[in-house]
Amino acid sequence: RQLDVLDRRLSETTYLAGGHYSIADIAVWSWYGQLVLGNLYNAAEFLAVHEYPNVQRWAQAIAARPAVQRGTRVNRTWGDESSQVPERHSAAALEVNGIRLMRGVYKKVKACAGVRTGKWVHAWGH
Repeated sequence: RQLDVLDRRLSETTYLAGGHYSIADIAVWSWYGQLVLGNLYNAAEFLAVHEYPNVQRWAQAIAARPAVQRGTRVNRTWGDESSQVPERHSAAALEVNGIRLMRGVYKKVKACAGVRTGKWVHAWGH
């Protein structure tokens, strides 16, 4: 039933709250998006997720976002070791071959928000 409600809503809009990515998508994707992509419970076949094309489109679009790809690595302790960041104590934990993945996000947030604290800020979707 819930996948049907989501699919009907997503047949009308790109994202749950309308035309723009929002906190609603972040909250719902972490459960339903991962579920329909087959990343949770192996329940995709049982729930017939292939019957919900709008949920599939939405889940794939969000999964392709660079910030979501970074975020799904944090606290991961399973799967391919290169996709895991079991503990994150600094931004360096998200480095790949010496390239800090958070650098562009930090500068953008710092410039937009006037933040001068020197802290790394995780900005979803930017």
